[in-house]
This record gives sequence, structure tokens and C-alpha cells, in this order.
Amino acid sequence: QGVRQMPGVLDVRCDGMLAGVEFDSHNADGTVMCRQVSDAAQARGVFFRVIGDVLAIAPPYICTDAEIHHIMDVLTDSILAVAGADPAASQHG
Repeated sequence: QGVRQMPGVLDVRCDGMLAGVEFDSHNADGTVMCRQVSDAAQARGVFFRVIGDVLAIAPPYICTDAEIHHIMDVLTDSILAVAGADPAASQHG
């Protein structure tokens, strides 16, 4: 399951190594969910920047493929944890 199809996600934008995950403010408070996902990720050791209802992803350009995969795993696990789904059952990507 890709990030774009995850619960609460409205849109995903990406340009090179920079990305933004926008949370849906239409059905729920996207800014609250964004902050909760950020907090959950930080508890897992990955820091994202919160800009309103958008989670900004800006890893260092020297990241390895393994580190990028780790960042994405933490992101998906954090979204699922906040949405009340079981992160262990997710397919990352």
C-alpha cells in the first residue's frame, strides 16, 4: 500500500529527494493528524517537519537506499499507528 492510499492522506508531492505528505482536513483535522504522525515518527527515530497539514520530508542528499527505505517504513508505520491500523500488517512503498 502506497502512502497516497493510506488513511487520512490527501496528497503526496515529490520533487527529487524532497516530498510532502498532505493530510486530509476535509474529514478530520489534518493539522492534528500531521502533528501526531510527526510525533510517532520522531519516537521511532525519524524527524519530519510539520507545515500545517503537510509533513515535509527532506532527508540529507547523502542518504543510502537503505536509509530511504527506513524513512519510508517509519512514515508508513507512523501513519498507520495514528490511523489506528496495525503497522505490522502494512506493505511499505
